[in-house]
Amino acid sequence: MNRLKYLLLYRWRNRDALTGSFDIRRYHRDFDSTLHTSNRVALIVADVDDMKSVNDTYGVEFGDAVLRRIAKALMTRCRATGTLGPYRIGEAFDFIQARDVEKGREIAELLREDVENLRFDTHPKFKVTIRLAVAVAPADGKTLKELWRKVGKIVYGERRRNQVLMS
Repeated sequence: MNRLKYLLLYRWRNRDALTGSFDIRRYHRDFDSTLHTSNRVALIVADVDDMKSVNDTYGVEFGDAVLRRIAKALMTRCRATGTLGPYRIGEAFDFIQARDVEKGREIAELLREDVENLRFDTHPKFKVTIRLAVAVAPADGKTLKELWRKVGKIVYGERRRNQVLMS
């Protein structure tokens, strides 16, 4: 295998094929590693508002384009804030913040604004939003499963649009 193919395969290993976000295997490995080296970790979960409606109204191709644009905006913000992610799980994106756990809500708000400001040339009136929830280990749970259960209840239970919700 030549060097270029190897580099391309290595770059896309543990990545979601549609968006280029990290996949679930990388998510678990990064979370375990971060929790092992840091005593406090913030978990941020973002769910795209009304994604089924987007696919039903505009078509799956446009829905895929929306997910790709969201992922790109979220990746840019993650690099700027030192946040790990995004990790794509269905139409949700998760993030791990270990540096400034106290800034979890601020980072979530920046992520929300980045997505809200996205515009699509093919559908100029279309506006996409996300809702986010933040939980902090060890206060809200000591494992990824415990934290996810906490933020899952918040982000999927409340069903408010375009907001950052805290645990």
